[in-house]
Amino acid sequence: MEAEFEGEFETHLTVRLDPRPGTGGGERDESARLERWAERNGLKLTRIVWTAAPCRTSPC
Repeated sequence: MEAEFEGEFETHLTVRLDPRPGTGGGERDESARLERWAERNGLKLTRIVWTAAPCRTSPC
C-alpha cells in the first residue's frame, strides 16, 4: 500500500526535565540546552508546565 501526503505534517515529542535535586534536569541550563537543540534542528519548542494537584486519596 502506498500513500501520498501533501501539506504540513506535525509530530509531537515530550521531553521531561526532572526538577528533583540531583537529577540534573529542570535546571535553567538544561532548558536552554533543549531550546538550542530545537533551534539547531529547525523545530518549534513549546513549553508546557504541569503541576500535579494534591492527592485526595492514598496512596498517590
